[in-house]
Amino acid sequence: DFETVNQSVAKTKRAVVSIAEWSFASVSASVAKGIYDAHYGKLKAPVRLVTLPDCPAPASKSLEDAYYVYAKDIIKAVKEVL
Repeated sequence: DFETVNQSVAKTKRAVVSIAEWSFASVSASVAKGIYDAHYGKLKAPVRLVTLPDCPAPASKSLEDAYYVYAKDIIKAVKEVL
C-alpha cells in the first residue's frame, strides 16, 4: 500500500523497511526504492533496510539467533534514522 507508506514518509521524512528476506533483488529493496523515488530530496535520513544477512540460512539454533531479524534489530534501525 504505497499510498499509506508515502503519507507516513511525507510526515516523518524517514523510513525503515523490514521484511524477513535477503535485501538483494527483494521486495524490501523495491519498497525502499519506491520511497526514495517518491521523496527524493525531502528525506532527513537514508531509507534503512532491516533484512536477513546475505548468507545461507543456518541450520542450528545458536546460529539462527544471530541470523533472523528481531524487534531489537528494527528498534536499532529506527533509532539510527532519528
